[in-house]
Amino acid sequence: MRIGAVNSKALVRCSHLPAAMVVATRGVSLLLATQTDPASVVQHASLLEIGSWQKLDTPTSAWCRGNARLWLLDEDFKFCNEVDERWTNESGETVSEVIFLSRHSAASGKPCLTVHPIGMPWRASDEDVQVYGGRSCAAVPPNPRLAPLYRRLCTIKRGDAPSGSPPLPSGFDVSLEATHHGPWLRTPSLFIEIGSTEEEWGRKDAADVLAHVLWEELGLARADENVTGDLSGQYLSETDAHANADESAPNQVAVGVGGGHYCPRLGDLCRKPGFSLGHVLANYGVRFADCTDSTDPEAAQKSLDDGGGAHAILEAVKQTQAAFPHATPVAYVDKKSFKGWQRKAVLDLLTRHGIDQQLI
Repeated sequence: MRIGAVNSKALVRCSHLPAAMVVATRGVSLLLATQTDPASVVQHASLLEIGSWQKLDTPTSAWCRGNARLWLLDEDFKFCNEVDERWTNESGETVSEVIFLSRHSAASGKPCLTVHPIGMPWRASDEDVQVYGGRSCAAVPPNPRLAPLYRRLCTIKRGDAPSGSPPLPSGFDVSLEATHHGPWLRTPSLFIEIGSTEEEWGRKDAADVLAHVLWEELGLARADENVTGDLSGQYLSETDAHANADESAPNQVAVGVGGGHYCPRLGDLCRKPGFSLGHVLANYGVRFADCTDSTDPEAAQKSLDDGGGAHAILEAVKQTQAAFPHATPVAYVDKKSFKGWQRKAVLDLLTRHGIDQQLI
């Protein structure tokens, strides 16, 4: 499906407005779609159909509503490094967050809607970077909307969708995913996806669910179509409220360490109101080299260092802290996913760096 099929009556050109009206009063929320991905195309169409958007002249193939910008590209997301800076260079606007509208692939083939942070904080080979994008040993700051978006999807799964929002399509599940793949950029980012096979990627009913979830989370129902304004005040979403909280307000953010790719234990915790989540390192991201003596703490730590697992953990914490500057990172360590000596090495690393920890 190509974007040309979108109802043009829902669009208003920004060139008809004074220049001051098309500059956001704070960093914009950049929603990215790409013509190379059928799930991205259908999500783009669903967003444009919900309400009126203003068509921008610069950049081309871009729309605005409130503080949101919807930009249609024609390239593989995984290799769109520094796309946030590209937007700033073309529009003059600062980007405060990026949300990639994408597809999800899984060998299981189970229909699913997913959200996840991005990056390759482990030591990735050149071949892996060529396939998965991003930069070796580098994570992207996680978008603070990760947990709130997941909670919204879980609410819909329970059958408690807000009035006017579509239900979860029959047979679909919702899931968190661990941090993985590119691109690399400096702005807090996440992927929101339709999966898990070509049969689901173009599903309009699935795209409508994600579009409405984003519409609610970003406060777009309240945005004035004729000006790009700040969505502050009583209509702040859960995420925006945290971002604007007083610096002294107690707050924590979880960083997942260990476990499977679909993070079931963290998923359970994320369903609790107010739970914040940053990066999630599945077991494959916490890598150990061969250990000469697993009973020796120094040898165990050397194994974690040499395998790149230590760097991956510290990078995940660092970038999570960058996205949640007023929160205390807490490492949630999946105790069953490591051997005893490995778990001790991870906990010792966290302790040495003064990082709070919680076994799950």
